[in-house]
Amino acid sequence: MEQMRKLPIGIQTFEKLREENSDIILIFVSAHEQYVFESIEYSPFRYIRKSRIEKELFLDLKAAYARLGEMQDSYIVIKTSEADVRIKHSDIMYFETAARKVGVHLNNGEILNVRKTIKELEISKDKKYSYRINEGENTVEIIGYLKKNVDSLHIPEKIDGLKVTSLGEASFAYHEELKCIKVPKTVTSMKMAVFGSSVNLEKVYFAGDVKNIDDWAFGDFAGTIVIEKNKCTKLYKYAVDNKISME
Repeated sequence: MEQMRKLPIGIQTFEKLREENSDIILIFVSAHEQYVFESIEYSPFRYIRKSRIEKELFLDLKAAYARLGEMQDSYIVIKTSEADVRIKHSDIMYFETAARKVGVHLNNGEILNVRKTIKELEISKDKKYSYRINEGENTVEIIGYLKKNVDSLHIPEKIDGLKVTSLGEASFAYHEELKCIKVPKTVTSMKMAVFGSSVNLEKVYFAGDVKNIDDWAFGDFAGTIVIEKNKCTKLYKYAVDNKISME
């Protein structure tokens, strides 16, 4: 019997990540072009050869940011007689109206009945942010900023009554209009490339420490962060290690 060939560590990692999240954006980097065919099974977003990494990495990350933007989803709050229910727009199949009542038909076959008009329902969705709810914690991770007409932004401590604790991947990326962002003390986590390609962003103010910071969390941010210069904080150490300007 032919012995099964052991997959390289990188391919094994791809396999594990794809099992845990079918929507994750994966970019495979390798010096061995023969692995490109094995990686295809796990649907990589891009394949980068190490010999061309300086030419291809930035373009591929930029394309990944754009894909993240396409994947971002926003919520609508449905106020039923029993509770307030947050539903992704992509989970809604259609609305049915009759006598000042709305039936919200979901993709899973469930129907939510609401004593409102369609116009009143539209007011319930958040106008500035798309976000996901951290199950079990009842907190919010912002995954996208929807406005394009302001240059200064103060991120709220709460959205729909839930505490904002995390800034998701590329959540404020590609906003050339932004020059200043204020981050509340409730935020304790930053994912990859939060401010990526927001090329005119000059200052980001942090009211508290951010204890969980992904690699490349600030993307290509070239401005200044305003923080408490305490050598014991995670944010200060991250700024020093990554040569980010501080005030």
